[in-house]
Amino acid sequence: MKKNFLLTLVAVGLSTMMTGCFGGGAGIDSKVDAKVLENKEGVQKLYDAVLKSMGEQAGKVNEVTIVVQNPADKGNSGDAFLFLYVDVQDPKNPKQLLRHLFHGEVGGWQPAQQLTVDVSGSDDEKASFRLEDELFDFKTLVSGEKLHKLIVDAYEKDNKEPEKYAYRYVDNVTISIEGFRISVKSKLASNDQIIDQTYRYDLEGNHKD
Repeated sequence: MKKNFLLTLVAVGLSTMMTGCFGGGAGIDSKVDAKVLENKEGVQKLYDAVLKSMGEQAGKVNEVTIVVQNPADKGNSGDAFLFLYVDVQDPKNPKQLLRHLFHGEVGGWQPAQQLTVDVSGSDDEKASFRLEDELFDFKTLVSGEKLHKLIVDAYEKDNKEPEKYAYRYVDNVTISIEGFRISVKSKLASNDQIIDQTYRYDLEGNHKD
């Protein structure tokens, strides 16, 4: 089902949902190499950390986003920050979502934040909306191996002439019921222009045009 709703943050600081501490969590680091997502072992560690953050809600996931943020814009510098956004159905309020956030600049997992679902569209669309239709089983449909395979596939699609880039790395991966969306950031060696390319796959791992 195509998404037809917006998410609005309505509450923060639910301390009972704290899933980590300063300096990282579940074997992952806050500060990473910009090319961390091209590393099979690194991706598996991220996958394990995301899965752990979901707990019993791993089968009721709305969206997972992995962000490699490099404020220095130096490509493979080793000074990038890692961010993980994990949105799952709230077990206490099934019509809402909980967001688990790993904040690289702060240094680890933060208290879960409640998200409210704001449905957009016609009155009929609003009336027929069910959050369950926007959820997928992350644990069953996504593995660390599949995730790394798709990331490498996306990275290599327009990498036929690597010498033309000053740097190139995967900076964003989003997984939802619509599939995988993988963003690759590059800087051209000839004129320092930044290029953002996006590649899409369904949940089975098939490339979407």
